[in-house]
Amino acid sequence: MKVSSIYLYREFKKLWPDLRWYDIRLADENYWLPKQKDLEKALAESKVDRMKFINSINDCDDFALQLHADIKRVRSFMAECQQIPQEEWVSWAFGEVFGDKFRGMSMRHAANICAAQEGMFLIEPREDRIWLANSNNDNIYFIKM
Repeated sequence: MKVSSIYLYREFKKLWPDLRWYDIRLADENYWLPKQKDLEKALAESKVDRMKFINSINDCDDFALQLHADIKRVRSFMAECQQIPQEEWVSWAFGEVFGDKFRGMSMRHAANICAAQEGMFLIEPREDRIWLANSNNDNIYFIKM
């Protein structure tokens, strides 16, 4: 399902009302909301979770960046090979987030986010673990898509 960046901005603000306009960086005008099963398949096929964690060199923000890039690369390849219809040639609503609370645990951390048809999911890129974002348990202060 194709949505505008304005739609996504409003959805982020519903979840995290304290986010300011400059805390939400949306590079594209439109995005595609995948189905949860397609998100889970993309995560299973990605090899980012097999990368080695190296503190300060390849840590949480690097894993989030690599997974974001991997999702974009695969989507681009699918368009190039015409594996998806041309009307779906927009990026997934997938990006990186920075926050200080995830799944109820206080921590400065970077992870991934995906606005899917079933809801807003956060993703731990080192484990391919996904969960529905919840403003009581997840405090996000920066989003990049």
